[in-house]
Amino acid sequence: KAGKYVLSNQTYFFIGGHGFYRDAVTDVTIHEGIYWFLTYDRMVGYQLVNDEFKLFKTIPLRPYTQRESLTTKDNRTFYIADEKQKILGGGKLYKLILDEK
Repeated sequence: KAGKYVLSNQTYFFIGGHGFYRDAVTDVTIHEGIYWFLTYDRMVGYQLVNDEFKLFKTIPLRPYTQRESLTTKDNRTFYIADEKQKILGGGKLYKLILDEK
């Protein structure tokens, strides 16, 4: 509907203070209460406990690529896709299985 609307920031999520190339969130997936945030160099899992996000696990990812897509079926097996990029390469789908849950 036409009108004057004002946008306001309701909340935000801070991954880290290392800048865009390290801390830009490119995807988020949620499975069984764990929120998995994907950046170019890691996955960060958080659980929502008493309306606050608590760190569950950080998983470094190598090589450094332009990761853009993340999904999981059980919080142990993850599928990650990266974008094909001239400098960083990519255009691949990765399967990552964690040793422990």
